[in-house]
Amino acid sequence: NSKVSFIFVPFVKNLMAATIYERVILGHYGRVKDYLDNGGDPNAPDNRGQTLLLLAAMNNQPDICGLLVDYKANLNLAAPRGFTPVITAAYFGDLECVRVLLSRGANPKMTEKERNHVKCAIKWNHEGSDKCLELMDRYELRNKKAKKTPMEINEK
Repeated sequence: NSKVSFIFVPFVKNLMAATIYERVILGHYGRVKDYLDNGGDPNAPDNRGQTLLLLAAMNNQPDICGLLVDYKANLNLAAPRGFTPVITAAYFGDLECVRVLLSRGANPKMTEKERNHVKCAIKWNHEGSDKCLELMDRYELRNKKAKKTPMEINEK
């Protein structure tokens, strides 16, 4: 991926000592899978209350988003600031993460606060945020027409 991560990761001298959070941010798919295979909690928050899925969504890690969802990460669990992983991915303009999360059942419906958050990103020229907002709006409209949840739509 050519996108640059928006989250600063301190230099880790010994990768064996890297935390699961750093591994998610850096995209170490195999290590994250090992963590989950060994009973690691896919919803474990870091010291700031951010889950692994939220960190993956913030850092352009769509494959890890999918992996975490496969291991039952909560798609709609909001961060301390109130934003879900799909809103966070849209804010950072990560269309691929937004696609993965919506296709797995993330709620595309946004509150006015969430919509304004993504609109601010567009105003600040976060590349891709506009396309993410359009995609989420299409998912929400499709759900309203079908009167089904995103999960029910994806099961067809």
